[in-house]
Amino acid sequence: MNLLLLWEWLASVTVMTLLFFYAQYKLRRQRLEKLASKLPGPKFLPFVGNLFYFFGVTHEGFMKKIEELGIRFGNEGLTRLWLGNQLVVMVNKASTLEAILSNTKVIDKGYLFSFYKPRTTGSFATTGEVWRMHRKFTNKMFLPNYMERYIKIFNEQSKILNEHLTKKYINETVDISRPIMHCTLDTICRTAFGAKMNLQDNYTFTFVDDLSISSEIIVARMYKPWFYFEPLFKLSPEGKEMFMRVKRLHEFTKEVVDKRRKDLQKFNSKLEVDGDFQGETERVWHNKELEPAPYLDMMLDYAKENKIEEEEFLREVLDVIIGGADTSAIGDSYVLLLLGIHKEWQEKIHKELDDIFGDSDRDVTMADCNQLVQMDMVIKETLRLYTAPHSLRLLTEDVQLGKYTVPAGSTIYLSMYLLHRDPTYWDRPLEFYP
Repeated sequence: MNLLLLWEWLASVTVMTLLFFYAQYKLRRQRLEKLASKLPGPKFLPFVGNLFYFFGVTHEGFMKKIEELGIRFGNEGLTRLWLGNQLVVMVNKASTLEAILSNTKVIDKGYLFSFYKPRTTGSFATTGEVWRMHRKFTNKMFLPNYMERYIKIFNEQSKILNEHLTKKYINETVDISRPIMHCTLDTICRTAFGAKMNLQDNYTFTFVDDLSISSEIIVARMYKPWFYFEPLFKLSPEGKEMFMRVKRLHEFTKEVVDKRRKDLQKFNSKLEVDGDFQGETERVWHNKELEPAPYLDMMLDYAKENKIEEEEFLREVLDVIIGGADTSAIGDSYVLLLLGIHKEWQEKIHKELDDIFGDSDRDVTMADCNQLVQMDMVIKETLRLYTAPHSLRLLTEDVQLGKYTVPAGSTIYLSMYLLHRDPTYWDRPLEFYP
């Protein structure tokens, strides 16, 4: 009898607890929906919200839809969208973007960003403690005594790239992003990880395709809510394709890390044979027998001290590779594309280079870079037109954007793409106009 009473009591408490949390959820949900109804945005359907806008679109088509929505509803700097039951608020004006990016409490990338987690941790683009760690490592990389070594590597890799372009692609149409990506990968592997990978000589290297296709699948997954359910996504052709390509990306990352570990082991063994103590990280970098790798060496020390598992560590390293190689390669590719289209600027850059270098084929120095005024203008205009198009944030508390209150629980879609094409801020915003 007592046991029966106990079970009844436990059942009652459980039901009451569940009802309490459900009531709290409903109250929060009602508040979110009430505040969302006041935000400018398109009409939506029950259950699917505004997902019908994005059905069947490619990545390029997705950006076109975003542009259309921004032009139609984003005059006040924000647009409300429902992706299923997920409230997404797109911000596209300088004032609304600044309000989000300058808010130290808005640092979480949110649920949608978690779709990148099988590939990378996303910590290189985040904030907080992990961001401070990466910032510290990056500052170490750019100490003056390392910069001369980096410039030497930049020159070496650029010359290899130039030789490949001259031999293989002269008078031919070429997707310039691939050879440039191989060049920037070789460069980041040397400067940050001390690894000579010779990727520019490897024509079967799949990193570029693996990175590009996995990114497209991840972005497409964000507006396909049936793929939010992880087991279903893993069983789908898209999921299988993504995980296959992510596996190859991690295999390459492991190859880079293992190469450095072997070099360090060999270096430390030599010190012990010579009767020296095992070198500290700082002394390792200054040794001429070993390629400097300040970033990876500090990451290896950090992983050892904090007992970070190998899989997570490799995703951290891949973050750095993508941040250092992919962004540079995309920017460089667009610069060359725009110079190819706009011959008048190509001639200006050619003259500027002739004025500095003449007929010499000497290496480029930091002093030379400071004189490239026209080139600096071209690079900055390229980055305006072809910037990183978007990012995400999750609101953990209400944020005031102008006259609107955006509720906690919203996902913020930061549209740098729309900002950089906004006639409010730019003359001839859709033109290449350095």
